[in-house]
Amino acid sequence: TGNYSISPDDCEFLKQFKAYASMNILKPKVIVVYERKAFICPDGNVRVTFDRNISSTTDIEQFFESDISKRPIMESGKHVLEVKYDEFLPKYIKKAINTGKMDRTTFSKYYLCRKYTTGIV
Repeated sequence: TGNYSISPDDCEFLKQFKAYASMNILKPKVIVVYERKAFICPDGNVRVTFDRNISSTTDIEQFFESDISKRPIMESGKHVLEVKYDEFLPKYIKKAINTGKMDRTTFSKYYLCRKYTTGIV
């Protein structure tokens, strides 16, 4: 999360998105908030991210606020490690993340936030 507030009128893209959403009756359902630390390796075009403090709110009116009231959706101290690559995963990265202590699984922050805030997806 940033320490800034932005108005949809401040950005051309947001103006266009707002118009598109209005014309197509698109309405957001949940705001997903998290902190991310990202690393990029050009070998194999690898992206490694650590996401933490994942939380959500259904108070969509807060979207452009800098301090959103939200609720956590994961236990404190839990992080999500995500590894994506296009060509190959270098051996040194594979070795570094293969600690045997982590669970390998599919994960969707959006799905979990929707499930937690509404009980349905």
